[in-house]
Amino acid sequence: TILDQKNSPLVSPNTLIKWQWIHCLPSKMKQPKSQTSFFSNSGELNIPMDLGMLLIGPGVSISSNSIMFAIKNWLHLAFSSETNVPTGIIPTTGKLGSREFAKNQALFYSDDKKSLDYALVLLKKRFDDIDITPSASIEQIRGIEGIKVKNLYKQIFGSNFKRNFSAIDQINVNINLSNNAIYNLVQLSCIQFGLSPHLGLIHKKRNSFVYDVSDSFKTYDYYNIIKQSPSSKDCLLL
Repeated sequence: TILDQKNSPLVSPNTLIKWQWIHCLPSKMKQPKSQTSFFSNSGELNIPMDLGMLLIGPGVSISSNSIMFAIKNWLHLAFSSETNVPTGIIPTTGKLGSREFAKNQALFYSDDKKSLDYALVLLKKRFDDIDITPSASIEQIRGIEGIKVKNLYKQIFGSNFKRNFSAIDQINVNINLSNNAIYNLVQLSCIQFGLSPHLGLIHKKRNSFVYDVSDSFKTYDYYNIIKQSPSSKDCLLL
């Protein structure tokens, strides 16, 4: 939930957004008629008009007409590597946002006190038992978050697990794919509402606000589902 200066929701839970998305495996994406479709050995799949995002893996070929179709129909294209690490996006421009959304986000970003307060709100959504003193700096908060995440990995995946973005073991690949989906859905939402993906409150890097919001979804249950998923496909379905 995005809050304004008076802690009132800017984004209503009932606001209509195109949340549906498809994960694309090796295929060809082209537009033979008025409908863009995927063609693979298993047949043809027409892309629904109310789709919000295509998460495109390696081996997918896209025609220029299909890209134009995506742009005209507010369809977010997100690309990933063989290990499902995000590699690039073709975002659509927002049609649900307003100047007030961007203004309030900038006010939070430029006010250190508000930034810290909201950073704590996001962290407590992820770790309800987190204990941080009100005087903690953002650097200290990031350090505490990092320790909590490492402990969470050990608790769920075992003490020998190592997080590796380039690894090909099933758990790391599942984490990459799940994170990729969340990052792109959050970035799609930011763009839809006219918010900047880069004005983060916890992270201070490219797409920092996307990482701030996305991390609040990465709870114990999130990683436990990943652990129980025998494949990336099952992980996304869960």
